[in-house]
Amino acid sequence: EASEQFGNRGAKQAQQILEQAAAMFAGGSLTDEDKIAFMDEFQCLYLDSKRRAKKFTPKKYLKNQEEK
Repeated sequence: EASEQFGNRGAKQAQQILEQAAAMFAGGSLTDEDKIAFMDEFQCLYLDSKRRAKKFTPKKYLKNQEEK
């Protein structure tokens, strides 16, 4: 989903965040359902923050993104 909306950079950032979050669970006592719920919520928060940040991106940069 991140790659469709935010390109390769957004997908790489999302993957990096998920890997770091998964490392937090190593050796923990959370159930698999709790881990999945956390990851899903974290991904939603990340994508929402990217959408909100896009509002403040200067138009000259958005124009270049559309041409690529």
